[in-house]
Amino acid sequence: METTPNAVHADAAPALVRATRRLQRAMAAACEGLFEYALDCDEAYYSSRVYELLGYQPGELPQTRALLRDRVHPDDRERCQAAMRTGITHRVRWELEYRLACKSGEYRWFRERSNVSVDADGTPLVTGMISDIDDEHRARDEAEQASRAKSQFLANTSHEMRTPLHGVLGMLDLLRCGRLGDQERQWADTAWRSARGLIAIINDILDLSKVEAGKLRLESISFQPREVVREACDLLDAQATNKGLELRCHIAANVPLSLRGDPVRVGQILANLVGNAVKFTECGHIRVSVDACANPAASRCELIVEVSDSGIGMTQQTITELFMPFMQADNSMARRFGGTGLGLAICKQLVDLMQGKIGVESAPGRGSRFEVRLPLEVDPVGPARVLAHAEVARLPGVLPTRHAVGPTRVLVVEDNAVNQLVAESALRKLGVEDVVLAEDGLRALAFCRKHRFDLVLMDCQMPELDGFATLAALRDGVYRGERLSTETTVPVIAMTANAHSGEVDRCLTAGFDDYLGKPFDLSQMRDVVNRHLRVAQHIPSMRPRCTAY
Repeated sequence: METTPNAVHADAAPALVRATRRLQRAMAAACEGLFEYALDCDEAYYSSRVYELLGYQPGELPQTRALLRDRVHPDDRERCQAAMRTGITHRVRWELEYRLACKSGEYRWFRERSNVSVDADGTPLVTGMISDIDDEHRARDEAEQASRAKSQFLANTSHEMRTPLHGVLGMLDLLRCGRLGDQERQWADTAWRSARGLIAIINDILDLSKVEAGKLRLESISFQPREVVREACDLLDAQATNKGLELRCHIAANVPLSLRGDPVRVGQILANLVGNAVKFTECGHIRVSVDACANPAASRCELIVEVSDSGIGMTQQTITELFMPFMQADNSMARRFGGTGLGLAICKQLVDLMQGKIGVESAPGRGSRFEVRLPLEVDPVGPARVLAHAEVARLPGVLPTRHAVGPTRVLVVEDNAVNQLVAESALRKLGVEDVVLAEDGLRALAFCRKHRFDLVLMDCQMPELDGFATLAALRDGVYRGERLSTETTVPVIAMTANAHSGEVDRCLTAGFDDYLGKPFDLSQMRDVVNRHLRVAQHIPSMRPRCTAY
């Protein structure tokens, strides 16, 4: 029996109706609103859910291409149009978040996912869906605001804690360099190490909070990678030796003499990795290897740092959580080895900021190997600068610093009485006999009207007249119509508890000659004084226990 086309159509009609109804029910149940419009005419289709999301009844608005477009928030339109043009031109999917005006008059956040297709008759169509993400967006904004508030609180708290710690560490450092019995020296050393441990934790929290708040800025200055690596290894060498560990450092010959980047942060990454290796290695060795992969055509270089150890190693589960803040293998590890678990998290954040990579290979009982790759710019002027500095240093009679004529007179401008005592005691310990104290900028300028100073150490944050305004008056040589006796070229050293790169840049740009980050120790004070005054003959050699922090 022959089947006619009409019979086939009649049989298919009920199935088509059922399928259409199922599709309509599915679309009604979906959270997303569906839409489709042609690119070559004003034909458009919007599901009832689209109207519902905007607060309208189906059919209450005309189904045109402009239904959504005309309701986009003015601040979002240019961004949306650019994304749509790119998607339509290149036939790629696009996803957008923007605000739409609803019937109530309020703007709500929506997410759109769309793509371009061609129907059976060749008509280009934009097909997409929108979903209401206003609650999600508000929750995200609130979470980000809370995170910023937390980071700001941590930063402020950490800064406030550094001020009293400066007094504690300064006094302990002076005490350790005095004449003590064995028992008293052990007590002083223990207190000093404990205070240093506390300041290290505060610094880690401060760095992490700045990264999370987006306030940590990287420098781009010329530096010598070999020097940075050696300093980081020297910093941890004593700890390794005390544990009976062998710490070896190898720097490949192809590592450029000079690079451009942030030497402080590069050194911090390396010090954290080496410190971590020393902490978790009971016996054996730590190896530090530095190599470079240069791209001469682009004047760039990938600095490759590898730190390996023969320590306790890690499980795969530990590795997956390794770069998360405050994470350690387990509570027993924290009790046994100490620490906050922030060091590696900060490493990861810093490496990401430098657009580099960090990875780790490890197994329980077989040690660990960390590798960091940092893309840096090769400094073509650096090698000449380094060689010129070395040649000048060998020339007799060439001194980059000034001579003090007669007894050296140093002015300390500091509003905190404890910090005054630390600075004065350190200077006297270093052989500077004439130290004058001023509690603010106004008092400092009053002294400078009457006396000539060879060096000024000045806090940046003070009442009445802060360090920056005081410095400007010193450089002018005039204050309130009176000439100052102190020369306008007098070296002025900034003393700041905010010794991060941004604050240091601000100080140097303002005209400070150098800076001392609080808390500082005798070795750091000695280095700064010697950089600007030739008073080395008055400064005794430091005792072995008085090492830099």
